[in-house]
Amino acid sequence: EHYTFRDGQETYSYYGSGNVFWLNIGYHNEHHDFPLVPWTKLPDIKRIAPEYYDHLAYHTSWCAVLYMFVTSSLLAPQSRVVRTLDAHRYARKNLKVPTPDEAEGLVSAKSEFAKRMKKAAEMSMEKVRAQRIVSAQ
Repeated sequence: EHYTFRDGQETYSYYGSGNVFWLNIGYHNEHHDFPLVPWTKLPDIKRIAPEYYDHLAYHTSWCAVLYMFVTSSLLAPQSRVVRTLDAHRYARKNLKVPTPDEAEGLVSAKSEFAKRMKKAAEMSMEKVRAQRIVSAQ
């Protein structure tokens, strides 16, 4: 749920049948967006706000996730996003969920932001470590 399977996305949801047995724990992005919503209502968030969740990468099999984690040389404990405490505090204080009107204005900036995020990911230490691992093999 917190491993970087796709650059630029830090958390992933699981939309498989296991949610019935595991109290909707797979609705992970929804939980991060609305941590106080009860587990029984997490599927409703995805249903009523598809524009926020349908474009995100997700998993349909936890077995496949575990298999990829064990067999891929690029996925391991170092595949997590790591931040300093100062960066975490800054984000908690300054980054807020936009209102619908603000969100409309953000659509035009999304492309430029995606380019900057891709460049930042390429420069990250996690990427450098992954490249070293691949090169060493």
